[in-house]
Amino acid sequence: VALLLFEYTKLLTLVAVGTGCLILALPKGPKLPGHFLGKISFSLYLVHLPVVIALATWLNSLFPLNKYPDLSVALLFSASLAVSVPFYLLVEKPSQAWSTRLRR
Repeated sequence: VALLLFEYTKLLTLVAVGTGCLILALPKGPKLPGHFLGKISFSLYLVHLPVVIALATWLNSLFPLNKYPDLSVALLFSASLAVSVPFYLLVEKPSQAWSTRLRR
């Protein structure tokens, strides 16, 4: 599990640096390609750890995760994204609308 976390951290660092370079290289505009990822980022932050732990535990019972670290990280990241989108649409967005109504 420690090796998987190390690989996961390495990959996420590379993704973060690559995303930063991409943002700097793209022209300024209201809707950049990563705009939606930015909108769901808080939901992704909230759900990624429970999803990663639950899915890694289940996948580890099927096959050793440290044998396929790249595939494991891709699956765990994809699952986190897949859970964060409905979480954003069903929880975060209505909560934001509700808090806006409360401020009036």
